Amino acid sequence: MLVGEWQLLWCSQSEGESWPSIASAGLKDFQIIKEDGQLKNSVSPLPGISLIARGSICKKGNSNTFSVSMDEGAVQVGGVQFPLDTQGELIVEILYIDNKIRISRLNQHILVHLRIANAT
Repeated sequence: MLVGEWQLLWCSQSEGESWPSIASAGLKDFQIIKEDGQLKNSVSPLPGISLIARGSICKKGNSNTFSVSMDEGAVQVGGVQFPLDTQGELIVEILYIDNKIRISRLNQHILVHLRIANAT
């Protein structure tokens, strides 16, 4: 059910959040999840500039919890990419998912994604 292309529609904010987190909440984030568990997040803060993070996603046991491992990242300006340190481990809980909508929890945040394509 996770495989496909997703667009972030909404993200909750917590009290005392840093200004970069608040500013980035309004950006359109795209996420691609492939059959083999490969994951790519992309956000464009300005025209011609993209922040890209790649990693993998793996289900943990029989629950709706997934482990996300981010391995590499880059800032892309036009056709040129500059490496960016994005390594990290995250735990994501899927609260609801169907053919169009995914609602998940990442730390204290609730995320709502819209599926824009089924297969990659």
